[in-house]
Amino acid sequence: MLPIIVQFFSKFGVKHGILEFIEQEHESADPLFNNIKYVIEASGLNLNQLVSIGSDNTNVNVGNNHSVFALFNKLLSRLIKGNCYSHILHNSVKHGNEYLLFDIEGVLLKIYSHFGRSSIRSHELTRYFEFAEQEQKVILKHIRIRWLSLLQSIERLIAVNPVIKSYFLNLENNEYPDLLLKFFTSNKGECSLYFLANVLPEVQAANLSLEREYTTGVNLHNIITSLIRKLNNRLQDDFWL
Repeated sequence: MLPIIVQFFSKFGVKHGILEFIEQEHESADPLFNNIKYVIEASGLNLNQLVSIGSDNTNVNVGNNHSVFALFNKLLSRLIKGNCYSHILHNSVKHGNEYLLFDIEGVLLKIYSHFGRSSIRSHELTRYFEFAEQEQKVILKHIRIRWLSLLQSIERLIAVNPVIKSYFLNLENNEYPDLLLKFFTSNKGECSLYFLANVLPEVQAANLSLEREYTTGVNLHNIITSLIRKLNNRLQDDFWL
C-alpha cells in the first residue's frame, strides 16, 4: 500500500492529510507516476499548483534520470525535489561511523545478539547484576535502518557497561566474537562509545524536528544549517566529550 499525502498552506496554517491509499503492484517509475498523478487530479487538485514532491531517497522516486520526480519535473519545470533529510542524517551517521576508532554499531548488534538468542546467557547476566547490586536493564536492540534507535542503545550500554564488561571478560573458551573482546579491553572502544553519546543528541534533535507534523520545506534549511553550525562549533572548540 502506498499512501499519497498532501501538505498545503491554509488561512489557519499548514495543513496535511491523506488523499488516498493505492495498491502498487510494480514499484517502477512509470506506474508510480501515473497513479500519483491520477490521485491528485481525481481529488480535484490543480496539478500546476504542485510545488514539491517528497519521498524516500530511492532511485525510483528521486533519481536524476527516469524517476517519479523526473517525470513530474517534465510537466512542472520548477518543481522542487523534497529529499528525506532524516534518511540523509541517518546515512551521515552510518558512514561517519566508519571513520571512528571502533565500530560501535557492530558492537551493539553483537551484544544484543549474544543475549537475545539464549535464555541461559540472559539468566547468567542477571546473576552479575545481582552481584553488583545494580538494577538490571535490558540491552536495547538497535536496527541499522532505524536512525532513532542508535542513541538509545548507546545510552543503555553506558548505563550497564561495568556489568556487561565483567560478564564478557569472565567468559571462557572464547564464547564471544573477537570484536567484543577488543571492545572491552581497549580504550578505543570506550572512547568511541562516549564520543557518539555526546554527539548524537544533536543529530537526534534535528531528526525529531524534521519529523514534526508541522515541519515544512521552509523549516528544512534552518534545521540542517543549525545542526551543521553546532557540529562545526564543536570542531573549532575541540569540544567532544
